[in-house]
Amino acid sequence: MPTKHDGFIKAQLLRPFVDLAMARGCTVDAALKLYGLTRTDLRDPEKAVHAEIIYGLTNTLAEKAKDPHLGYHVADSFDMKTWLPTQDAFENACTIGDYYTRFLLNVPQQASSVRHSLTVTAPHASYSVTRTVQTHQRPVQVEGFGIGLHIRTLRHLSHAHWQADLVHLETPYPEALPKMPTGVNIEHSNVSGLSLTFPSSWLTLPVQPQDSSPNRPSTSAASASRDISIISTLRTAARPLLDDRTLTEQDFADALGLSLP
Repeated sequence: MPTKHDGFIKAQLLRPFVDLAMARGCTVDAALKLYGLTRTDLRDPEKAVHAEIIYGLTNTLAEKAKDPHLGYHVADSFDMKTWLPTQDAFENACTIGDYYTRFLLNVPQQASSVRHSLTVTAPHASYSVTRTVQTHQRPVQVEGFGIGLHIRTLRHLSHAHWQADLVHLETPYPEALPKMPTGVNIEHSNVSGLSLTFPSSWLTLPVQPQDSSPNRPSTSAASASRDISIISTLRTAARPLLDDRTLTEQDFADALGLSLP
């Protein structure tokens, strides 16, 4: 446990949010200071802060990055094997059920603001995250991160067996997801937390050693690699604008610092 009191989260879990915001060109020090934090705090394995601060800071970073779905995009942008709550599970799990068990046991060491549970019946298994504290700040970006993380993880672990239409997600914050097809069934819930339901038979599937870093095309040619990096950078910069259907080609060009031919 990060603390004997409910509602606290390890500050270092904020690093993926800060890293992506900085990659988007945002200055984060003022936002951190607003919530009484520094970049040094994010490297301190013992530093724990209340969920109110975590929710407020991640929402502020989303505003600075002009990305209402920053949390979801954070979950899609980092190496899950290096993130503390998932590190042991990815390194040592033999089956999907083993992965979820290890993850469930490890999470309380990083946060006391939520409770995780795995419920298994004959047809379905449900992994649920329930918040234990009430806050003034709405946990929209943290919810988006959780949704993105759990969908990406399950898709990664099930690999060739993945069928999005067999997966059901319940969340009180569906607005945390970008308007892009995931294939997953999404339903609004009044419960404070999220629930991901999938076939219980998937729990017995073996975990195959795969790369858990963000998907990136590989090439042996240095010039092609540079081109891909440029394209990836442009896509990352443009993604927050894609939901606004009123923007023109010129608006996108201006936002990306480009000129139209």
